[in-house]
Amino acid sequence: MNPIYKAEFQQIESSQALECERLEFLSSYLGCLCVRFEFHLFNAMRELCSDYDGGLWEMYHLSNGTFYMAPTDSESYKVCCHGNYFEGTMNAKAAGITATLFALGRLAFEVENSRSVGVLYHRLVHFVDTISEGRDIFRAID
Repeated sequence: MNPIYKAEFQQIESSQALECERLEFLSSYLGCLCVRFEFHLFNAMRELCSDYDGGLWEMYHLSNGTFYMAPTDSESYKVCCHGNYFEGTMNAKAAGITATLFALGRLAFEVENSRSVGVLYHRLVHFVDTISEGRDIFRAID
């Protein structure tokens, strides 16, 4: 079985990164692309949520080998995707997952030989399929 899709059949657990992991968190997944990813993540969040104005983000490891990030400055966000006409309110984690997916997608298109970024994206999609907010996240990224 292709290892990219192996995680699809397993329970996927989420765990918040420890404070001591924060400095190396993104580079552990993205290496030298971590700064470009952050640029895309924060821009995606600003585009999706007009009320977002920066702040601290929490970082989450997923047991299938990927990650997501979520802002902490609000419990919920009004999310608007002009490209597909999605509008809705999401909790901070769901809004963060949505922004993370947008950022990984943009990074994958930007980088040559971006298979590893694509794997991170698709593993996060598998996680989205297992959470209650998944339907809204899929509508937002459609």
